[in-house]
Amino acid sequence: MASLWHVEHARHRDTVDCSIYNPRMPVGAPSRSAMTAIRRVELSRPMKLAIESDVIRDFDDVFDYGCGRGSDIDFLRLMGYTADGWDPHHRPGAELCEAAVVNLGYVINVIELPSERVSTLKKAFELAKRALVVSVRTTHEAKFLASATVHEDGILTGTDTFQRFFSQAEARTLIEDTLTTQCTPLAPGVFVVFRDEGAEQEWLDQRSMISRRVRRLRRITEPKMSIRDKAYETHRDILRPLEEFVAIRGRLPSPGEVDWQESLLNSFGSTAKAFQIIRHVANDTWWEDAAEDRRQELLVRFALQRIRRMPKFGALPVDLRIDVKELFGSYKAAVAEAEGLLFSLGSPETVRSAAAVSTIGKRTPDAFYAHVTAIELLPPILRVFIGAAETLIGEVQDATLVKVHFDKPRVSWLKYPDFDRDPHPALAESWVVDFRHLDVRPCDYRERDNPPILHRKELFVASDDPRHQRFKRLSDQEERHGLLDESHLIGTRKQWQARLAERSWSFKGARLVRADSATGATGTVDS
Repeated sequence: MASLWHVEHARHRDTVDCSIYNPRMPVGAPSRSAMTAIRRVELSRPMKLAIESDVIRDFDDVFDYGCGRGSDIDFLRLMGYTADGWDPHHRPGAELCEAAVVNLGYVINVIELPSERVSTLKKAFELAKRALVVSVRTTHEAKFLASATVHEDGILTGTDTFQRFFSQAEARTLIEDTLTTQCTPLAPGVFVVFRDEGAEQEWLDQRSMISRRVRRLRRITEPKMSIRDKAYETHRDILRPLEEFVAIRGRLPSPGEVDWQESLLNSFGSTAKAFQIIRHVANDTWWEDAAEDRRQELLVRFALQRIRRMPKFGALPVDLRIDVKELFGSYKAAVAEAEGLLFSLGSPETVRSAAAVSTIGKRTPDAFYAHVTAIELLPPILRVFIGAAETLIGEVQDATLVKVHFDKPRVSWLKYPDFDRDPHPALAESWVVDFRHLDVRPCDYRERDNPPILHRKELFVASDDPRHQRFKRLSDQEERHGLLDESHLIGTRKQWQARLAERSWSFKGARLVRADSATGATGTVDS
């Protein structure tokens, strides 16, 4: 059975010998690690992230190693997953089972002995057939404790439970040094480790498929029909999958790659001849843009993987290998070009120049800002820079903007909870990735009475974003009435309120209105 934080040791601590670890704890009292188990009313954050990011697929089974009271198991079963678990205190008699995905959720941070943390990680990974999800409490969470005393390399909380808080870098180092393989952060404090390169590469490709599909299918233009185009109209149902494939992958499918090719061969004789029909009726050469977009996407992907470890060509999914050969000629050529892209980041001017040519985003003298939904539309240099930061932090849940610093090697994720509704939302929280120290630093602005606010929100989003025109109309009104003059003097909430009062303007919801300085009466602004 598990050698670490194993059943025998756990049972031992639950009885008389627990006084050895804490003289104040009465004989027979539960151990500290047992006391940390909580009753959940919803799926835990690591399991939500694992499902949302497709680490846990619809057909995967899950084993929760250190499941506590088993809340995640219950919720996963309700969602239709096959799930089971083991815990040294609450389920000591349960069988340790292999599963496609194993969860080690907030376990190693409650283990007092470093050697036991290592043993637990190894045992959990042994059970994972495809992936292990590991989560820890991060150092920024320690500030929310009402009281704590130093104990070993962690602390004892006010309820006498042990906690070892980890920085993002510490947690990553522990996982990778212990399992001798690289891990990927899903979010601050949450990591995934895949059993082999093939599984990791398949996941990486699938992870970006949804957003890539939606964005690229927009490129397919509605054809202008004529009498000569009866072939397209007649066979539209069987040509549509080919259009979508080319829009997403930037190339024609190889023989036998997709199951709908047979219908194309029966109707047109070859896939190439079928695509000639599509080319004939198209209003523009959208397929060329699709090929270049896919090419740039793969360059960004390989550049980011070059930071850690390049996968073997054979570990890539089959369709990705075909992409590489069609778009680059060879894997060696693709990697060489990706390395050039990566090494160009060594010059701050390269990043600044990329920001200068971006059609999306707001530039200031020392930084570049863009909405997180627009990251995939930024120049490759910026995407690699942001992606490099994501390899350290993972996904920052509910982030609104990403900030690329020019003067320091940093990338920040900024949270503006009311970005859509508030015409000038206030910054609530930031997460800064510092490349010099390879670590992550959060900062909370919620209690500040004068936080930074946003202006000209349309600059942060893409021009085809449904919010763009609404944001721009308000900015145009504010500019027309001089409210945005000397923008360096209106960057905080108090500065902006002073500017509005000075010019006799106010807001009613999201509408700019005239304010009578004497009576407080308001009138709607001219538009």
